[in-house]
Amino acid sequence: MALMRVGIFADTHDHLDNIRLAVAEFNRRECEIVLFAGDLVSTFAIPPLRKLNCRMIASFGDNEGNKVGVRGGMQIVGEIGEPPFCFRLADGKRVLLTHQRELIREPVDGVDIIVYAHTHKPRIHRDEAG
Repeated sequence: MALMRVGIFADTHDHLDNIRLAVAEFNRRECEIVLFAGDLVSTFAIPPLRKLNCRMIASFGDNEGNKVGVRGGMQIVGEIGEPPFCFRLADGKRVLLTHQRELIREPVDGVDIIVYAHTHKPRIHRDEAG
Protein backbone atom coordinates (compact mmCIF):
# COMPACT_ATOMS: atom_id res chain seq x y z
CA MET A 1 0.00 0.00 0.00
CA ALA A 2 1.36 3.44 -0.95
CA LEU A 3 1.81 6.04 1.74
CA MET A 4 -0.30 9.21 1.71
CA ARG A 5 1.24 12.63 2.17
CA VAL A 6 -0.97 14.47 4.67
CA GLY A 7 -0.42 18.09 5.71
CA ILE A 8 -1.46 19.08 9.23
CA PHE A 9 -1.74 22.50 10.83
CA ALA A 10 -3.85 24.47 13.31
CA ASP A 11 -4.20 27.60 15.41
CA THR A 12 -3.52 30.12 12.65
CA HIS A 13 -5.66 32.76 14.41
CA ASP A 14 -6.07 34.88 11.26
CA HIS A 15 -2.31 35.15 10.70
CA LEU A 16 -2.48 35.34 6.91
CA ASP A 17 1.28 35.22 6.30
CA ASN A 18 1.54 31.93 8.21
CA ILE A 19 -1.45 30.52 6.34
CA ARG A 20 0.18 31.44 3.01
CA LEU A 21 3.47 29.85 4.11
CA ALA A 22 1.68 26.65 5.16
CA VAL A 23 -0.24 26.45 1.88
CA ALA A 24 2.95 26.94 -0.13
CA GLU A 25 4.69 24.19 1.87
CA PHE A 26 1.78 21.75 1.48
CA ASN A 27 1.74 22.39 -2.27
CA ARG A 28 5.53 22.07 -2.54
CA ARG A 29 5.37 18.72 -0.75
CA GLU A 30 2.44 17.63 -2.95
CA CYS A 31 0.13 16.76 -0.05
CA GLU A 32 -2.87 14.68 -1.01
CA ILE A 33 -4.99 16.16 1.78
CA VAL A 34 -4.57 18.80 4.47
CA LEU A 35 -6.04 18.53 7.97
CA PHE A 36 -6.69 21.64 10.05
CA ALA A 37 -7.29 21.20 13.78
CA GLY A 38 -9.12 24.42 14.58
CA ASP A 39 -8.86 28.17 15.12
CA LEU A 40 -8.92 29.76 11.70
CA VAL A 41 -10.98 32.44 13.55
CA SER A 42 -12.58 34.50 10.76
CA THR A 43 -13.61 34.43 7.12
CA PHE A 44 -10.64 36.44 5.86
CA ALA A 45 -8.45 33.42 6.69
CA ILE A 46 -10.20 31.44 3.92
CA PRO A 47 -8.96 33.11 0.66
CA PRO A 48 -5.30 32.02 1.04
CA LEU A 49 -6.52 28.43 1.51
CA ARG A 50 -8.03 28.49 -1.99
CA LYS A 51 -4.51 28.10 -3.39
CA LEU A 52 -4.21 24.61 -1.89
CA ASN A 53 -3.71 21.97 -4.57
CA CYS A 54 -5.63 19.41 -2.53
CA ARG A 55 -8.72 19.05 -0.40
CA MET A 56 -8.78 20.27 3.20
CA ILE A 57 -10.72 18.81 6.11
CA ALA A 58 -10.97 21.13 9.09
CA SER A 59 -12.32 21.22 12.61
CA PHE A 60 -13.72 24.30 14.26
CA GLY A 61 -11.71 25.55 17.22
CA ASP A 62 -12.67 27.48 20.31
CA ASN A 63 -11.98 30.92 18.77
CA GLU A 64 -14.04 30.88 15.59
CA GLY A 65 -15.88 34.21 15.52
CA ASN A 66 -18.08 33.65 12.46
CA LYS A 67 -18.80 29.94 12.09
CA VAL A 68 -21.48 30.50 9.45
CA GLY A 69 -19.09 32.53 7.28
CA VAL A 70 -16.15 30.16 7.82
CA ARG A 71 -18.34 27.15 6.97
CA GLY A 72 -19.53 28.88 3.78
CA GLY A 73 -16.00 29.80 2.71
CA MET A 74 -14.70 26.33 3.42
CA GLN A 75 -17.11 24.83 0.87
CA ILE A 76 -14.69 25.99 -1.82
CA VAL A 77 -11.63 24.49 -0.09
CA GLY A 78 -13.04 21.35 1.49
CA GLU A 79 -15.14 20.83 4.57
CA ILE A 80 -15.25 21.89 8.21
CA GLY A 81 -17.07 20.30 11.12
CA GLU A 82 -17.78 20.56 14.81
CA PRO A 83 -15.17 18.66 16.82
CA PRO A 84 -14.57 15.89 17.42
CA PHE A 85 -15.46 13.96 14.27
CA CYS A 86 -14.11 10.98 12.37
CA PHE A 87 -13.52 10.36 8.70
CA ARG A 88 -11.60 7.93 6.54
CA LEU A 89 -8.61 8.86 4.40
CA ALA A 90 -8.24 7.55 0.85
CA ASP A 91 -5.78 4.92 2.12
CA GLY A 92 -8.40 3.57 4.55
CA LYS A 93 -6.97 5.06 7.76
CA ARG A 94 -9.64 6.33 10.15
CA VAL A 95 -8.89 9.81 11.57
CA LEU A 96 -10.42 11.58 14.54
CA LEU A 97 -10.02 15.36 14.15
CA THR A 98 -10.60 17.85 16.95
CA HIS A 99 -9.25 21.11 18.31
CA GLN A 100 -9.03 20.27 21.98
CA ARG A 101 -7.90 16.88 23.22
CA GLU A 102 -10.30 17.27 26.16
CA LEU A 103 -13.24 16.87 23.75
CA ILE A 104 -12.26 13.26 23.00
CA ARG A 105 -14.25 10.71 24.96
CA GLU A 106 -12.14 7.71 25.97
CA PRO A 107 -11.81 5.00 24.84
CA VAL A 108 -11.47 5.69 21.14
CA ASP A 109 -12.01 2.44 19.26
CA GLY A 110 -11.42 1.92 15.57
CA VAL A 111 -9.38 5.10 15.09
CA ASP A 112 -5.90 4.94 13.58
CA ILE A 113 -4.89 8.60 13.94
CA ILE A 114 -5.97 11.38 16.32
CA VAL A 115 -5.20 14.97 15.35
CA TYR A 116 -5.69 17.73 17.91
CA ALA A 117 -4.22 21.15 18.61
CA HIS A 118 -5.03 24.04 20.99
CA THR A 119 -1.72 23.81 22.88
CA HIS A 120 0.33 25.59 20.17
CA LYS A 121 3.02 22.94 20.78
CA PRO A 122 3.80 20.29 18.12
CA ARG A 123 3.80 16.72 19.39
CA ILE A 124 3.72 13.26 17.85
CA HIS A 125 2.76 10.40 20.12
CA ARG A 126 2.67 6.74 19.11
CA ASP A 127 0.88 4.16 21.19
CA GLU A 128 1.83 0.48 21.40
CA ALA A 129 0.08 -0.14 18.05
CA GLY A 130 2.35 2.37 16.31
